Amino acid sequence: MKTISLIIFAFLSQITLSQEEIKSNSNETSKNTEITKTMEVLVSPNPAIDKCIVTGEEGATCIVYSSTGTYVGKWVFDSSNTVLLTDLPTGVLQAIIEKNGCVVVKRIVVI
Repeated sequence: MKTISLIIFAFLSQITLSQEEIKSNSNETSKNTEITKTMEVLVSPNPAIDKCIVTGEEGATCIVYSSTGTYVGKWVFDSSNTVLLTDLPTGVLQAIIEKNGCVVVKRIVVI
């Protein structure tokens, strides 16, 4: 009788360890899983002569800097998803678009 109880106890102990290993492995998997956020941003025309349209997701923030690092402006995309940039300085501009932790950087060439 003691032998049977010992075998059953040993068997149940292995089952418990197996369940703990499964929990441990599932936690490691969830820690290593990274959700990739993407955001599509279009710039047209590029290069631009006098105006440029930057299209992105509604609610995204667009901050534009000149090639020297000078702040040009900040816009928030509205329901039309379009920001019209007029009277831009010539050269290469950098548009930094951000929404919910997703950041996209686009270069705009103004000639």
